[in-house]
Amino acid sequence: MRACEEVRRATAFAIVWAGQLGSVLLSSVASFVLALSVFEETGSAWYLSLITAGGLLGGIYLAPIAGAVADRFDRRAFLVGSNLVLAAVSLTIARAVGDRPGAAIGAVVALTFLAATVSAAMSAALTAAVRELRPERDLTRVNGMIALVENAPVLAAPALGALAFAVADASVVYLLDAASFAACSLAVLTARWTPAARVPRHPNPFAAAGAGIAFIWRDRGLRTLQLGFAGVNFCNGLAVSSVTAFVLSGSAPGHGPWNLAGTSTASAAGLVLGAAAVLGFGARVGRGTLVGAGVVAAGLFGRIGLALTGLPALWFLAVGLRNAAVQLSAAPATAVWQERTPAGVQAGVHGARKLLGQGSYPLAVLLGGWAGAQPGVGPGAILLLGGLGEVAIGAALLRSAAVRVALAGPVERNAAVGEVRAVRAVDLRGSAAGRGGRGGRPPRSAEPAPGATGAELPAPGAGRSGGAPVGPVRLVAPGPVAERGPQRADGQQHGHRG
Repeated sequence: MRACEEVRRATAFAIVWAGQLGSVLLSSVASFVLALSVFEETGSAWYLSLITAGGLLGGIYLAPIAGAVADRFDRRAFLVGSNLVLAAVSLTIARAVGDRPGAAIGAVVALTFLAATVSAAMSAALTAAVRELRPERDLTRVNGMIALVENAPVLAAPALGALAFAVADASVVYLLDAASFAACSLAVLTARWTPAARVPRHPNPFAAAGAGIAFIWRDRGLRTLQLGFAGVNFCNGLAVSSVTAFVLSGSAPGHGPWNLAGTSTASAAGLVLGAAAVLGFGARVGRGTLVGAGVVAAGLFGRIGLALTGLPALWFLAVGLRNAAVQLSAAPATAVWQERTPAGVQAGVHGARKLLGQGSYPLAVLLGGWAGAQPGVGPGAILLLGGLGEVAIGAALLRSAAVRVALAGPVERNAAVGEVRAVRAVDLRGSAAGRGGRGGRPPRSAEPAPGATGAELPAPGAGRSGGAPVGPVRLVAPGPVAERGPQRADGQQHGHRG
């Protein structure tokens, strides 16, 4: 009976994510085509910035409320409904842009904001559904596979988008995008799995969003982890605008666009290779090592290394290695949230996690753009500053005992609990013997290190009553194909991290 249930869940997982693969590809192509169409008609980078800003505002700052709303519904029903809403948004964009997308920029920005908000809720629900579909022992590898599904289409999107732009209007591409969302709804309807047990939920989504933030803030390890990722995303946003400026200003005359295209392709390839690496050996390396070392490597290669070289081939290598490192840190971190968060509030907590981890990113992008425009401050200096910040934060995450405990897998965490209890028992017995059997507090030097105390470690099995998948944060929203949300790294493709 148990084996049959495992097979059914595995089949449902494959069906849901097969649908996601096609939809992510078409959404990426549609965003690329719309960006090209708007810029060709208007020549305005400001319009592209408005579209990107609409996606960031809805996808990040409303994420806790969107996730809390997702928690109020059955996972399958919500995924079906959110895909249908996104299909309707794509149809509306297709109708609005017609053959003159620049004339409908206000409608496009508003629809982008709506799509980003719905996508944030759907992404949280998908992340929560993964834990219902896959066993806990496989979560790190499964999240690596999901990252592969999310990012493999991004590698092909620029070429397919350029082809689509040459032969069709943006409205036609968005009609196909709407069809892909409808196909996703059908795939979820086809998939069958036993949902997690229902738990009481806040009747007010705003209160539920606050509860999601409080859930993170109460746990020292999770709080430290998210504050660390907030710092990483701030450093990433600070330097992201400088990547394009650095490549274009450092290229030989006439080579800038080609070098920028090569950087974008290398960046997408790094995301795919990193996801494949997690899928292959992610479960064999400690999560704390993967997360901390991934942050350090991303800053060293993709920011500091990029700023210190003038050869285009090394630029491509630097951004590719950066994004591979980003994937190494993202998948294990997501697995931890799926394990530790109760099933009934996972979407709300994932939304709160997104706000805490990525909320600093848009502000940092603006600050970095302003700083880079100041006299005497070149893009290389901004890249070095962002890279040094990321390296420092990654090193701090590697050294943090609280983060190590938070990132430990179920077996490691339960073993740590046993070790701490055993140490305490020995210390108590030794202290009692030393005081003539009267008992007493263990010597301070024998107490567990901060972050490794019994109060910080959940009891065996705690916090693992349900979970979920990491969905792609797919903005129907247009924008340069590479700018899809914070943290994926190179100035070309940013996705949620942490």
